Amino acid sequence: MSREFAYTFGALDGISVEGSVVSADGWVVGLEENVDDIVLEYDGQPIPTKKIGFEEASADVQHAYPGLRYTDRCRFRLQGKLPETPIKTNEGKLVAVIPLVERQRGIPLERIVPIRLTVPHHEQSLMVGLGDFVETSFSMLALLRLVGGLHRNARILEPGCGLGRIAFAIAHYLDRNGCYYGFDVSRDAIRVAQSIFPEESNMSFQHADLYNKMYNEGGAVRARDFLFPFDDGYFDTVILTSVFTHMLPIDVRHFLTEISRVLVAGGICFCTFFAFDELAKDNLSTGKATLNIVHPFADGCFVLNRSVPENAVAYDMQTLQAMIAESGLHIEKVYWGQWSGHNTFLTYQDVFLLRKL
Repeated sequence: MSREFAYTFGALDGISVEGSVVSADGWVVGLEENVDDIVLEYDGQPIPTKKIGFEEASADVQHAYPGLRYTDRCRFRLQGKLPETPIKTNEGKLVAVIPLVERQRGIPLERIVPIRLTVPHHEQSLMVGLGDFVETSFSMLALLRLVGGLHRNARILEPGCGLGRIAFAIAHYLDRNGCYYGFDVSRDAIRVAQSIFPEESNMSFQHADLYNKMYNEGGAVRARDFLFPFDDGYFDTVILTSVFTHMLPIDVRHFLTEISRVLVAGGICFCTFFAFDELAKDNLSTGKATLNIVHPFADGCFVLNRSVPENAVAYDMQTLQAMIAESGLHIEKVYWGQWSGHNTFLTYQDVFLLRKL
C-alpha cells in the first residue's frame, strides 16, 4: 500500500514573485530517505524549475537540528518561470516548494504571495512560542491542506487561537465565502489578533475568560462549563494546536463534545495531543523522550508538573479513544509527533485528525 506522502521537514527563508520569475530559498531534508529532487508549483500547477543551488552546505541547520539526518547539505535556491500570460500576484497566489523522495511528494513548503497583513513584531510573536511567525503560520496551513483537506471556502473555528499565528496564513488563503472564528483565554493575545486583522470581515477573534492554571489563573469560567457561542453544525473545520496538551480530562471531554456539536456531519477536527503509543512509553521509561510527562494525574492522564498540571498533559491511547468516541467523533488518522522520539513526524506534538460521524 503506497503512503500518502513522503515525510520531509524544512523551512522557507524567502519566496518572491517578480514579474514572471518565482524565487525561493530555504532548506529541506527527508526523514527516512533523503530528498532527491525539488520543484516549484504556482497556484497548484508545476512550473519549470531551475536549481540555482541544491544540497548546499548547511552548518546552521545541522547545528539547530542535531538529531536529524542529512542536515549537513540541505539548502536550496530555486527559480521558476511563470507562463507568458500575465498573472496578477496581488490576488493571493499559492506558491509551493515540493520536495520529492524517489518521485513521491513530500510535505510542501508554502507561501501565499503577496503577504498583505502586518506581521507581529518579535515580542508579540513570543506570546505564542518560539520560531518564525510567518514560517510557522504557513507550515501549519500546508499541513491543514495536506492532511485535513482544507479548502478556500472553509468555515473554521480555532479554540486557543492565541494572537492568530495560524489565522495569519488562513486569512491569506480563504476566499470571500470562507470564514474564521477564534477564541482564546488570553485577553492580550486577542487584542493583538484584532489589531492584525482589522480589515478582515471574515476573521473574528473573541476573548473567552476560561480558567487555566497555566495561562489564565483568574479565569471566571471553567472550561468544562463553557458552551461554544456558535450554532450546531456551523463549522466544517475545527483546529486546536497545543490546546489539549494543556487541558485536564474533564475539560477535554467537554471540549470534544462541543467540537462535535458545532461541526457539520463529516466535518474535520485537526488537533494535537501528547499521546502514549508503545514507542512513547518505551522512550519515557528510558529517558529518551524530550518531555518527561510521567506523573499520574487521573486514569490514563499524566502531567509534567504536579504543582501546575496544565503545564503539559499527556494521555494514553485507550483513554483518548474513549473520550473521542463518546463525543461522536472518530479518529481518522494519527500522525505521531517528534516529542516522544518518533523519527517521522509532522509536528512536535501528535496530530490527530478527527471526523464528525
